[in-house]
Amino acid sequence: AYANSDGAAGPQAPPSKASRTSVAGFVHWQLRPIEPLRFSFGARVDRIADKFVPSSTSGGSTERETHKAVSPRIAVNFALPASQRTATNVFLSAGRAFKAPTLDQLFDDRRIPIPVPPFSATVSKSSRASAR
Repeated sequence: AYANSDGAAGPQAPPSKASRTSVAGFVHWQLRPIEPLRFSFGARVDRIADKFVPSSTSGGSTERETHKAVSPRIAVNFALPASQRTATNVFLSAGRAFKAPTLDQLFDDRRIPIPVPPFSATVSKSSRASAR
């Protein structure tokens, strides 16, 4: 249907609706056991809930997806001896960050034709797209 389309607009259909709600929390703590040494600890907690309601003409069903993640962070800062005019620090940090998928990455199952039949691709996860 895509390859044979003349580009003319079809009949207006009711739109599909996608929504996202999120909540997050962050905590940070520092510890200075001796004067030149400082440890920093932190964590961010995310919860994201997505909902997709397809248009009444698509025949699809409502889908929900929830993501929960903890992104920890740790750092150490050591102040090196320096003159009164300059300050030098050694700083090391390690952490992990959560990147939530977009609503398109979750729910857009429109097929994109690939010039080698019968193959096609979708923007969303292939396991979800093939289930529809």
